[in-house]
Amino acid sequence: MSHSPRPRLAGAFTLAASLMLATAGMPITAQAETTLRLIASWNAPNPFVPAIEQVFTKGLADASKGEIRVQRSGAEVVPVFEQFQPLAAGVFDLAYTHMSYHQATTGVGMVLEAMKPEPEKRREVGITQWVDEFYHKRFGVRVISIIPGSGYYFLLREPLAADNTLKGRKMRSNPLMDGIIRELGGIPVTMGVQDIYSAAQKGVIDGGGMPTYIAADYKYYEVLKYIAGPPFGDSNTVILANAKKFDALSPALQKIILEEGRKMERYGMGVSDRLQAQDTETLMKQGMKVSNFDAPSRAKMQRAFTDGIYANAMKSTGDDVKAFWEFARARNMINE
Repeated sequence: MSHSPRPRLAGAFTLAASLMLATAGMPITAQAETTLRLIASWNAPNPFVPAIEQVFTKGLADASKGEIRVQRSGAEVVPVFEQFQPLAAGVFDLAYTHMSYHQATTGVGMVLEAMKPEPEKRREVGITQWVDEFYHKRFGVRVISIIPGSGYYFLLREPLAADNTLKGRKMRSNPLMDGIIRELGGIPVTMGVQDIYSAAQKGVIDGGGMPTYIAADYKYYEVLKYIAGPPFGDSNTVILANAKKFDALSPALQKIILEEGRKMERYGMGVSDRLQAQDTETLMKQGMKVSNFDAPSRAKMQRAFTDGIYANAMKSTGDDVKAFWEFARARNMINE
């Protein structure tokens, strides 16, 4: 594994100090040593909060017979793209997030989005272990669970034009989707999913790329009227842990966390498929229409998505990204 100089976690300790002060007056429970502070990138109405995050935290409580308790905070406490720093600094013990949200710190996690959504195979060939070792050594963060999900599509204010591109359209993006949006002629506009509705309502964006299971819960159908598919790519959410906190837990509690994390990997794809079907049904009932890309455009979308992931990932800790990519490709795990 290649090791470039450790990226500086700018502002992490300032943020850590301010958050510690903000929570200093909170009551200390009798089992404070097993109260884990979780920072999540999403709040309701994102369906993965009840379907993944809350299932995981309930699993921890049940398996530990109540000894592990989770105190959660969301994007209202720390913005989505700034959550990795306080996790690494120890302000939070766990994070439920997406690897692309800290792409500016390292692109290694983004590479997971280009991989086949086969969690057991990932563990069997060493993918999960590789990324866990990298995050542990470089940032003091453990990778507890890599949870596969369904892919992405675009929602639009207006249907696709005859050229079957996004030419000139301002499209909600994150680092994961920048490449495919540019390939289709669009203009990426980075923002979290919680900001899509107001941005579309105000005309700041003409549409957005997003997971296929969230649109109905956020009521995007009120401001975006067309689904441009078919779905492309695969997505993953992840559960991360501060390594120092994790290592300080008893072996029994560590085992519970790791086992519950692995359960979520097996569980996640089924959840995504179910939520996607429910979401699409709701969108159709709300009057949304389909405006799909033609066959030639579809043929190049997966390649553009994969190439875009690699290009963006290489912008941060590129030597490590290249090493991880080659490791995964040699094991036939890149989705090409």
